[in-house]
Amino acid sequence: MQRRVELLGAGLVTDELAAIHELAPTWPACELLPPEKLAGQERLASLAIRAAHQAWTMSHSGDLSGEQIGLICVSAWGAVDATVGYLQSMLDAGGKFASPRLFSRSVYSSVAAAAAIWFGIKGPCETLAFPPAAAVSGALTAAWRLLATERCARVLVVWAEQSAAISHDLARRAATDLHKREYERYRESLGEGAVAVAVGRTGGLRSVECSVSPPTGSWQGKPFAMDPAAAWLAGLVDNG
Repeated sequence: MQRRVELLGAGLVTDELAAIHELAPTWPACELLPPEKLAGQERLASLAIRAAHQAWTMSHSGDLSGEQIGLICVSAWGAVDATVGYLQSMLDAGGKFASPRLFSRSVYSSVAAAAAIWFGIKGPCETLAFPPAAAVSGALTAAWRLLATERCARVLVVWAEQSAAISHDLARRAATDLHKREYERYRESLGEGAVAVAVGRTGGLRSVECSVSPPTGSWQGKPFAMDPAAAWLAGLVDNG
């Protein structure tokens, strides 16, 4: 069975680009969310919501009820700063106490929870962790399953990563455990940013194959912090 979803909207925030329309100026209009409106959010959640807001407004997802919309959040490392802060607070207290605020924000699903609350999403909500090269196909396949089983009419898919010194070390350590052929793909940690797409069953800007092998590298000579997700999204723009 061919697994395809309809791309209804997209959003992008990277080190180099602040909005999807810097890639696709002819795509339908979307609204940008000023970072200051998210001052109370953890850094990773802020990035995810900013990208998702572009996809949300472009796809007019606000016209649907919260129960009709699902959410899938993907991150290789999660909210790194909150996790490190939580562990440090426990170490500082001799293992007896820890910061409850940092603990709640270090939980892997905290970004999905923040986004679901922000957008009023009440449908299925999932948090996935994939190595970078598998994130696009894994997230789209998960969205396809939700749509194919009619658990929701639309799915908002968000991939977000936060740049932190420890994540660079984690990426290098993880790479040493891989076969030599795979090492080069994983030894460099991701940059900071977020990519989001709103997908449905019909009526999209284009039909997208779920089991894709996203490209790596750059788009029009510009490197991407969110490689390969941003490169995959740029590939959609480049191919029509």
